[in-house]
Amino acid sequence: MKRLLLFITFFSTIRVQANLTADSLQHKKQYKNFIEVGYNAAWFFDMHRLAFFRQGVLSWLPNRPITTPLVPSYIKYARIFKHNIELGLSSYTYGVLYQYKKTKGDLMYRWFDDVTLSMGRSFTVSLNKFVALKYTISPSVSYRWGTEWVYLAENDYHDVIHICSCDYNSFGLGGTGSMDIVLRNRLYFGGSLGYTYYFEKSKLKPTSTYYYKDYKPNRDVLVFHPRLGVLF
Repeated sequence: MKRLLLFITFFSTIRVQANLTADSLQHKKQYKNFIEVGYNAAWFFDMHRLAFFRQGVLSWLPNRPITTPLVPSYIKYARIFKHNIELGLSSYTYGVLYQYKKTKGDLMYRWFDDVTLSMGRSFTVSLNKFVALKYTISPSVSYRWGTEWVYLAENDYHDVIHICSCDYNSFGLGGTGSMDIVLRNRLYFGGSLGYTYYFEKSKLKPTSTYYYKDYKPNRDVLVFHPRLGVLF
């Protein structure tokens, strides 16, 4: 009987230690940071609709329009706090050359960089011990800089084209919703859909010979980011 009691006591001690170790490991796997990279597509709410920017770059690299598609055009870092509150900083680059019709006011070229500060709340649904779904809603404030080339006129010989290099330089307010598939609480892939309204003003000079009063700079952007991420 004494041996049986010793065996039960020894087994119980081992089990308690195993549970404590498991709890400790599980606690260590509650990662508080993540970084993600991807690409972007944008809808500008004008005649220039959805277009993917497949040759992306990080916003601080100088060669924006021409680079390898292997370099992402979107990157984000975020920190996770209590109650699954996320504070993140992201940046993306967009650029596209349009087929214009040489009509006054036509858009020839558009590129810009955007930096966004967001604070969101995430919700996780566990499917099994390996896979979970994560949903996040994030209001945000953004700053955008770049340019639009607007066709204004050309001379009778068609060898001098007058354009406006109308710069972007404004803040914006918006929000983002995202959904990701998380693998083993570490790697994830998914996408985010966000809208931003920029407080952009026209850079066309009313005193210019080629002034076009109907031109309005882009202010509304709906952007989609397919991406990959890692928690650490």
